[in-house]
Amino acid sequence: MNINSINKTNIINTHTILLVENNEILSVFLYKLKATLSLYNTDIKPKISVMNELKLEEVDFLSSYPNNHEFIIIGFENNYEKIYESVSILAHKNNYNLNTIDHTNIHHDITLPDWETYINNHLGHNYNWIVIGDVHGCFNELITLLTSQYGFIYDPISKKLYDSLESKQYGIIFVGDLVDKSSDEDIENTLRFIHINFNYLGDRLHIIRGNHEEMVWRWITNDASLEKSKQRLYEKEIYYNTTFLLEKNSELKNIFLDLYKSMKIWIKTDSFIVTHAPCENKFLGKLDSISTKKQIKCESRSKNSNKTNDEITPYLMIEANEHHPKHIFGHMGQTNARIFKNKICIDTGCVYGGSLTGYTVHDNIIKYIPSISTKKAKNDYSNNLFNI
Repeated sequence: MNINSINKTNIINTHTILLVENNEILSVFLYKLKATLSLYNTDIKPKISVMNELKLEEVDFLSSYPNNHEFIIIGFENNYEKIYESVSILAHKNNYNLNTIDHTNIHHDITLPDWETYINNHLGHNYNWIVIGDVHGCFNELITLLTSQYGFIYDPISKKLYDSLESKQYGIIFVGDLVDKSSDEDIENTLRFIHINFNYLGDRLHIIRGNHEEMVWRWITNDASLEKSKQRLYEKEIYYNTTFLLEKNSELKNIFLDLYKSMKIWIKTDSFIVTHAPCENKFLGKLDSISTKKQIKCESRSKNSNKTNDEITPYLMIEANEHHPKHIFGHMGQTNARIFKNKICIDTGCVYGGSLTGYTVHDNIIKYIPSISTKKAKNDYSNNLFNI
């Protein structure tokens, strides 16, 4: 995140430490912040910590996962430079913004640009959530998983999922990477099915953005930051075949774009969080550009073929804690779902001949549907996470 030592701003993102000039200004600012937050119709109550003097250990605790207070407000009367230097170290360590509020900007209106997105990424406890691993266009396996294992009724004409008595309890979360690597027909069927049911099931279906959705989006929107190098063009052909399908089918492209704008970087309750890729705890549940990137894609395995999965993601076992919310992710194909304390990987490489995994969070049950693909696995599935 950006640590802003020059621009003293009234634009405040979540997970920010605010240094406030004195107690009088602190009272005014706190009133205005709460008034701005009250404009949002939500049951999500932000964690706001206020201290009238700097206590570094307390700031470290409040800004560490899983505490992650949304706003930490510290009053100061003097020694601003020294305080700022000390707090900036913690802000960098725990991936927090750092802003200053003083007499020059206290009278400005407060804006919270990411708060609505932040609260919309929180789920209620209305359903027993099924988290489904990387689909990659494995349409038939997806339908089989939902119908045979969770009791949904699939209508091939409308492509809608209807409820049985069993399925009424469930909500669905896709962990991302819905597209690529399968046939055009299977990818199209997958996109149409999920788009129809995203609109039909409403708050019962959510999608996490995977690195494949992001890269396809960059290609089909001619993202200016995407380098059109020879290597990139090769990767497009080998790894992102959905782009060719969407480039020749404008209707399907619009379906993809409609889904893309509704995809979330993460989704959570007080008992679990879902991201596409594994990442360090300090990035979990945050919306800044660095955290977004980390939650979508971890360090590349293809570029680190000499390393094991555990060597690529050493933070997973170091930071795993059975007392923390479950962290459920995909992205890294495994022989079977891998669990270490609260860390749960459910990408089981269906598109490569493995299986498609569903994980129900409430009762901690994993279910598999074997792949019908005849493809030979490209990844080394003997190189599993948590190989201890």
